[in-house]
Formats: sequence, C-alpha cells, structure tokens
Amino acid sequence: MTEIASEIGKFAQEFTRIVAENKQLQIENDQLRAENDRLREQLQLQRERILELERQRSEIQ
Repeated sequence: MTEIASEIGKFAQEFTRIVAENKQLQIENDQLRAENDRLREQLQLQRERILELERQRSEIQ
C-alpha cells in the first residue's frame, strides 16, 4: 500500500511540475505572439512606405 501511495505522490509531483511548465510556456507563447504581431505591423508599415516612395519616384521620372 505504501508503494502505491509513493507512486501517487511521484505522479502528483510530476503532474504539478508539468502544469507549471505548461503555464510558463503559455506565457512565453503569448509574449512571442505579441512580438510577432508587432513585427508584422512594422513590416506592413515599411511595405506601405516603400510603395509610397516608389510612387513618388515614378511621378518624378
């Protein structure tokens, strides 16, 4: 019986560790998604700026 209790204790510890690790990974994932969104926005603005500059250049020529 104590062997079963010991196994249950080990399982509970491992489960708790996995839950904590999962939570940390979710936090990191959320941060990376936010950074990715910010970089996509920045890239879109740069693309729009390039198009505007190309339009201006073609008007000058």
